[in-house]
Amino acid sequence: MLKILSIHSGPHDSAAAVFQDYEILAAVQQERLTRKKCAGGFPNKAIDEVLAISGFDRKEIDVIVLTRGSYPTSYLNYGWFDRLRFALQRKKGQRRHKSIASQMRKHHTEDAHDIFLKEAFCKENGFAENVVVHFANHHNAHALSALFYLPGDNVLAYTSDGGGDGVYYSARILNDNNEIVCLYGDDRHFSTQNYTNSLALAYGYSTEACGFRRNRHEGKLTGLAAYGEPDLYEKMAAHFTVLETGEVDSDFTSNTEMKKEIMRISAGQAHENIAASVQKLLEVFTLKSIKTIMKSHNVERLALAGGAFANVRLNKLLCDETDIKEIFIAPAMGDEGLVIGGALEYLKQYYGEENFLRNRRRLTNVYWANEYESEMVDLFNKDNRVIKVEGEPAETAAQMIAEDQIGAIYTGRMEFGPRALGARSIIASPKDDGINKTLNKRLQRTEFMPFAPYVSPTLQN
Repeated sequence: MLKILSIHSGPHDSAAAVFQDYEILAAVQQERLTRKKCAGGFPNKAIDEVLAISGFDRKEIDVIVLTRGSYPTSYLNYGWFDRLRFALQRKKGQRRHKSIASQMRKHHTEDAHDIFLKEAFCKENGFAENVVVHFANHHNAHALSALFYLPGDNVLAYTSDGGGDGVYYSARILNDNNEIVCLYGDDRHFSTQNYTNSLALAYGYSTEACGFRRNRHEGKLTGLAAYGEPDLYEKMAAHFTVLETGEVDSDFTSNTEMKKEIMRISAGQAHENIAASVQKLLEVFTLKSIKTIMKSHNVERLALAGGAFANVRLNKLLCDETDIKEIFIAPAMGDEGLVIGGALEYLKQYYGEENFLRNRRRLTNVYWANEYESEMVDLFNKDNRVIKVEGEPAETAAQMIAEDQIGAIYTGRMEFGPRALGARSIIASPKDDGINKTLNKRLQRTEFMPFAPYVSPTLQN
């Protein structure tokens, strides 16, 4: 059985996972260990954690799956001048990262191995010299992280995000002949796309226009949209269209141009109206894109992934407005989920598509990190200010809230993907008393999100 270590190293949402064939043994985001929300960079801590959980030594790993994200320059093949420059920077304690995908385009190659120094990577990280290194396609990894866990045929695996490997969307059909056909969004576009058509990026730039951080606070706009009017929708929508293929298109020639236009449209506008407008933009064009594909293909099920599908209102709309039997949103729909889909991409390639499809299964849970049970026992023994409350977590939490108490749920293994799925949650009464004021101040000073994104339930006819 293959032992696979899957790694995503990027500007945000870095993560690692360990598979044994199709079984996930461990998966951890770097943010859970650094306490920095959406933490990026090379995920050393996450790699150590998943290997410790799985019980595998680094030399035992058969395959390392990497995304074409951002990696330390010591792993990349540059000219002698750049190697010397980066070596001097590392000597000064400056550890630079560069995108493999951007360097591939710069050096006019479609093979990541041409610019990746496997020997240096393995030596620095303690992996065997003969380990197989596989580079996963960004949107294929997103798609497979949803498709694999939605059994049945006639599936549209659709992805949408702020960009990866040169594209912003992909669509794949698993047809009634049990074949996966890519309509668009694979490596055919890797080195050719020089424009942006991303609804997710428009959402991100609108987040910035409201004074929040892109790739971190988009959820704030989702909630804020309920209080506003989509007055700016028509101006935003004028730049987008949906092609006959179902692909979203735009007239923007670059990300910079899109950002400038979103900022211009949003200038001086109420934040809730900006939020309502870009929310409508995301909903209208994503729904139209998916419905256009459904007109040309027999689609009974939707498998969705990519950062756009962290949007709970969009997910509900797709549930309500598409005539399908089932819908499944990858629980780790953001870039952290690439470590799941990346490993699945390699398994599909190694064992063949027929074997891959035969092994599809329902996802029963996403509790793949450590449980830290002994540490919790030590805490209760050493700190009498922390009291363990017995009882079923959900019922006990509801009772505590009703009694204006404050507490936390900490049970079993930590979840992978969106935060606070029940294993790690802060609970508190909504009353604005002194205790909750203190709690709110502490939460504002930390990188902690106590609320979980909505994941649409499976729909049955």
